This record gives sequence, C-alpha cells and structure tokens, in this order.
Amino acid sequence: MEALNQYGFIRPDDTSREILAGFILVLSTSVLAFLYFYFRKPPLLKNNRGIVLFGGLFLLFLVSSRFIIPNRTVVPYLFPLAAFGLSITSLFGIELGLVFSSLLIILASYGLSGGSELIVYFLLITFSGSLVLGKGYRIIQFLWASLVMTAAGAAVILAFRLPNAITDWIGIATLIGAAAIHGFSSSAVALGIQSIFAHFMGQVTGLQLMELARPDHPLLKYLLQR
Repeated sequence: MEALNQYGFIRPDDTSREILAGFILVLSTSVLAFLYFYFRKPPLLKNNRGIVLFGGLFLLFLVSSRFIIPNRTVVPYLFPLAAFGLSITSLFGIELGLVFSSLLIILASYGLSGGSELIVYFLLITFSGSLVLGKGYRIIQFLWASLVMTAAGAAVILAFRLPNAITDWIGIATLIGAAAIHGFSSSAVALGIQSIFAHFMGQVTGLQLMELARPDHPLLKYLLQR
C-alpha cells in the first residue's frame, strides 16, 4: 500500500478534479444556507452574538470532523457530530438545528469511505435527538435524547451491516457500542455548550431556573423576606 501510494496509483498526483468537486459541494451548501436565511429570515439574523456563536460552532465541528474522522474504522461512529445539531436546537430552535446540521453532515461525510452509511447514521441520530431534546429545559430531556440517538444509531448500523458478510457480530457490537458513546457524549457536549453560552446569548436555561428555585438561593430568600 505504501509503494502504490508513493507512485500515485492510489491517490494520483493530479488532484484538480477532487478540488473542483469539493469546491462545487461547498458552493452548493453555501447557496442553500443563503436561500434559507433569505427566505426564512430566522431571528438569529438580529442577534450578532448568536451569529458569531453559530458560525464558530459550525466551523469548529466541521474542521474537527474532517481532521479526526477520515481513514478510521470506529472513530466516525464515536465522533459526537450530533452535538452541533443538539446545541443549535436548544439555543436557536429546531428548524435551524435540523437544516444546518444536515449541511454539516454532508460536508463532514463527503469523500469518506462508507460515506452513504455515515450520512444516514449522522442524520438519523441528529434528527431523532433534536426532536426529543427540543429547547432542552430539563436534564432528563438530554438523557432521553441520548437513549433515542443510541437506538437510532444501532438501527442504522444493523440495517447497513447485517447484509454485509464482512462485518461479524463482534464488529457490529463494537459499532453499536460506539453509537451509544456517540449519543451520550453528544448530549453531554450539547448540555455543556448550552450552559456556557446561554448566558452569552442572554438566554435563561432550565438549569438556571432550577438553580434559582433552590430554597437556599440568596435571590429566593430575598424575595421571601420582602
């Protein structure tokens, strides 16, 4: 493999077609994003902090996924790409979360081995988790989202791997375990992002309301004394 790669039989020296194809895909997703913002006009456009946070999270997940996922067998199923969709859904709404998580998944999975399986895997996990999570007012919603995402990931793995005689039951079990880690880690990352950046956005989360509702909280004591 090293010799074939060295002489350019696996990856040819002329990569102009690959660059052009990648450029076309990026351009297409950019046009779709523009059309969404132009016709839907989400409230995010009126929030400068939200735009910065949204763009930063999108680039962070895209760059990290393109760096970590390629040329690995189990890591793609472990990488918490669904955390982006969950975070955007809890902070800005489910429509924005589903639309841009789809664009992120397309860009992150493009050109990878088994890309079609990964696209279905990421889409079903992200969509199911976002629908269950919603605005994420309670921690139990993050837990339920984790369980639903694990089930969705396992279903995709079984659907693609059972007809494939190359993957044995140990391999399938390993990938299902990776899907479980993906689901719970995505929820944990989304919960952390929501807790950290909600204050930056000027939003009040369910966890903050629970904190304010504690009987020993200074603000509640002050209000009771009044």
